[in-house]
Amino acid sequence: MVAAVLRSLLVDDLFGEVSEKDGRRFIRLKETGANAKLKKVDIYDIPADSLLIKLDKYKQPKSLFKGENGERKRCDYVLATAIDDRPLLVFMEMKSTTVKDSEIQRQFKGAECVLDYCDAVLDRFHGHDGVLRQCEKRFVILYKSRSINK
Repeated sequence: MVAAVLRSLLVDDLFGEVSEKDGRRFIRLKETGANAKLKKVDIYDIPADSLLIKLDKYKQPKSLFKGENGERKRCDYVLATAIDDRPLLVFMEMKSTTVKDSEIQRQFKGAECVLDYCDAVLDRFHGHDGVLRQCEKRFVILYKSRSINK
């Protein structure tokens, strides 16, 4: 249900593909930055009715927040899904360099704020009271080290 209500709210350009290969559903996360060493990650066995949101496709308005404390930051992707009928939001960030805790925390907090705003819009304009607040949240950092992809 979470994926369906987000699909009804957000523009199609923000959605990544949930594909299938050899009978297994998967998502492909891509990093397009010129200096990125980690260019793509495939995650398999994605539950049916999942929705991949590419938050970095959303152009953050610079005319609203100053951004001095990271208010304009957000992670790369959010996967809206359900496991055993429990709604789940998985926030994902791809990194090719050393991971700084403060930077990652700002990106995840910013992404949470975007989803909080979506929740408020779904409540006030679509009659879905707190549908995203009911979701469990997980935060994932994908990075490439010198020796192994993690």
